[in-house]
Amino acid sequence: MTSAVDTAQAMALVEMLFGTPDAAARRAVAVLHAQAAALAWVRDTTGHYPAPKPVASALSRAAAALRDGTDDRDPAEVLPAIAADALGTFLAAAP
Repeated sequence: MTSAVDTAQAMALVEMLFGTPDAAARRAVAVLHAQAAALAWVRDTTGHYPAPKPVASALSRAAAALRDGTDDRDPAEVLPAIAADALGTFLAAAP
């Protein structure tokens, strides 16, 4: 997974481009960062890119809820767990 330094750099870029971010912007950056890290984990685990469609879809649905505030949990905890569950389900269903 990526580090807190990467998150800080992403936030600095947002601030440079758009000014001081509000809470929604900070949340969006955190969700995108966690989603990218989860997809990278899937790639590293499977050795394939892109992620299988069911895994990517599960992550996209969860990320949307995290971004819009429907789900207020920590994206860095939620998205890796969803990636692991979705990948496990996908691999178990594979012939």
